[in-house]
Amino acid sequence: MIDTTGLNRRLLESSTGYAFDLDSSIADAERANGLATSAHAFLTTAVNCQLVGLNEAATALSIKATEWLVRAISINERPVRYFMYGSEALRFYDLATARWLVSGDLDELSTSLAADNWIRYIDSIRKIDKPEVTACIPALLAADRRIELLRLFELAKVQAPKVGRPLSSEFHVAYAWIATLEVNVADLLPRYSVFHRLAPLWINGGRSVRVAHWANALYRNSKIPSSDAINSLAQRSA
Repeated sequence: MIDTTGLNRRLLESSTGYAFDLDSSIADAERANGLATSAHAFLTTAVNCQLVGLNEAATALSIKATEWLVRAISINERPVRYFMYGSEALRFYDLATARWLVSGDLDELSTSLAADNWIRYIDSIRKIDKPEVTACIPALLAADRRIELLRLFELAKVQAPKVGRPLSSEFHVAYAWIATLEVNVADLLPRYSVFHRLAPLWINGGRSVRVAHWANALYRNSKIPSSDAINSLAQRSA
């Protein structure tokens, strides 16, 4: 069972919890160029709700995130902190993840567009570092961009995992996925103890949406519900 000290159900159910996000005005957010940023926050809250059993709230937030992301994409929103291609990549993969959380259906177009924009983003910056590559991995995995992932690893000087050693990072998970050529990476999850360490850090550090991003990538070819995928990756009983 994962440590969820950062997830207080009573706080999520308070007036400053998920209800605050659901009451947010799309008009106000659009005027502030904050649609995509707000939608990302909604997804974070949605995952937190899912992890403590507030399933109806999680679904409502994911639906709202979907609507706001569609609007942000349609108007080519430029937030205050805008990174050409990187901002687009994140909102497309957030959209694919939100739709998957709502219906379990795969949004292949948004996933592909997310991968395309991550690649353009990396190509547009002078120096690539490991955090930037880490941000790209789930979308590139979901879009089956093996060659591009290897190229990014070379640029960032990421080393392949050593034979016989545990997979200890997100990079190692991606390397294992590329090497095994497995269609359903979720079958290999028992080997990925790295998530036992990372998931609590993401959840308690306010980045719960990262769990959903990885769950969407790893479980996309399985038939289990998205809620079960998130709980499984976070090492909780669904």
